[in-house]
Amino acid sequence: MNNIENHHVNSCCHAGIEREPAGIAAAPLSESASQDDLQADTALVDTRLGRLLVDIGLINEALLDHALERSFELGIPLGRTLIMCGWLTERQLTAAVQVQSLLKEGLITFSEAVRVGELLSCYNLCLEKALKKSGCVSAIPYLQESATRIGDLLVEAEIITEEQLNEARDMSFALGLPTGRCLLLGGAISSSLLETAINAQKICREGKLDRVETIKALKNAKRRDEKRRSTLNHDANRYPPARNLRLGELLVLAGIATDVQIQYALEAGLMSDRPIGEVLIEMGLLPQDVLHKALLLQNLVMQAELEPVEAAYALIDIHFHGSNFQEAVLSNKRSGNARGARIEFTEFLSASGILPMSQIKGALETAFKSPYIVSKALSFSGAMDEASVQTALCCHFYVREGMLSLDQAMLVFNVASKAALSIEDSIKHLGIKLRLPEAA
Repeated sequence: MNNIENHHVNSCCHAGIEREPAGIAAAPLSESASQDDLQADTALVDTRLGRLLVDIGLINEALLDHALERSFELGIPLGRTLIMCGWLTERQLTAAVQVQSLLKEGLITFSEAVRVGELLSCYNLCLEKALKKSGCVSAIPYLQESATRIGDLLVEAEIITEEQLNEARDMSFALGLPTGRCLLLGGAISSSLLETAINAQKICREGKLDRVETIKALKNAKRRDEKRRSTLNHDANRYPPARNLRLGELLVLAGIATDVQIQYALEAGLMSDRPIGEVLIEMGLLPQDVLHKALLLQNLVMQAELEPVEAAYALIDIHFHGSNFQEAVLSNKRSGNARGARIEFTEFLSASGILPMSQIKGALETAFKSPYIVSKALSFSGAMDEASVQTALCCHFYVREGMLSLDQAMLVFNVASKAALSIEDSIKHLGIKLRLPEAA
């Protein structure tokens, strides 16, 4: 039996009844370890999820390589891939992500994380019990009350409700998307607020802001967002479906700012309680009137009146060529797009001698054999909504792995789409039994 098949047999045992480890005494309490000890122990630890799952013994190297290959090829998150193949349970993945957070925040050492992973893997304990058995009692209050999960931060900042968070987590599990992205898809939060929350979470974890300051910054960001939306005649209680172009993305597309400059402005804005636009103006990247027009263009993208690239071209005309707003928008709309007659990117590459057209076409043909690239193109163009794209990716994954036949996968997709069910619930509803994946 190979490594992958052997782990699958073992993981089936993991899903059984929780067992108390007999004759194992709890390790010394982690309170006795100094902060310097914690930092020294975790300083060189690779806390990427896949590596951590191997290090704490929940999967092996062969499984990680196999899952990473499938995850990259098909555009499905690594954790979701492992669950779909039956190599991890949802409970184990959730616990591993929490262990990852505890490590990043310096609340447990790497050696303690390995011990916790052993208890999760061998005895199917919940994370809280595994932490107690490993002597990491001091981490439990933080796990319960002070974790910097983005959903919890948004609830505490009164940006979303508990009900919206639970709905987003259900969607996250069903589609394998991040919780924040699911909140965006469900219209619970705007793209600008989600971007702010992600950056606030990062800054909080880095210790640049404490939790209270982070929540305050998010509440202030919400007030600014509501004020901006009210000037654009939007319903302040509901955000439009996700068709988004973030302000930073628009400025980068238009060549007005770099990714590094946008990241700096976001962090500076959070720490000084100022909107990103104000920081960008202070940095001298754009004047107030151009910022206002960039926000209007962003709104037109959200309302599906402009494509992101069209908005970027319009901003280029406004900022660099002095065009007025109406002229820039009309000249770049699909209905009368003057740029449509201009040179395409592929033609530019060929004409400039960077690449021959034959090589460009070959690269495009190769790219569009990738489910991940195709899914992004369909989602970006608006041909399919993101939820349907993710459902299709999951069904395709099962076919590629030999876990479902093509006919079965088509049935599952139709049921999941029409009845708004998760892939797992659709499979149960149809009474289909998944075939175990074989090693590559």
